Amino acid sequence: MHLTDLDLLFRTTCFAAHLTLFSVLLIRRRFRQFPIFTAFILANVLRTIVLYFVECFGSKAAYFYPYWSLGILDSLLQLSVVFEMYALTFPPRGEWSRDLRGALKRLVALALPPG
Repeated sequence: MHLTDLDLLFRTTCFAAHLTLFSVLLIRRRFRQFPIFTAFILANVLRTIVLYFVECFGSKAAYFYPYWSLGILDSLLQLSVVFEMYALTFPPRGEWSRDLRGALKRLVALALPPG
């Protein structure tokens, strides 16, 4: 498959931004405070590398499975980041309030595909 210049620009820009954010998380040692978010950013960096090489050296059929497999991983990590954000923000006394637990459950239910 052939990548256009605009495709390469977007991929390079996103890759550089994710790599910069990942290095800031490591240098400032924020990966201890935000481990799931750090894993999400690292997964984005690795996904970009894998999909670039599969797209350049593989066929459309070979691109299908890594794309969707990494997409599922991405969705799970996004839900985990939301949970991490809620866990660090909303239980001020170490305990979740009842309405927030229900809101998180509804958010997860809406994010899952039907069926």
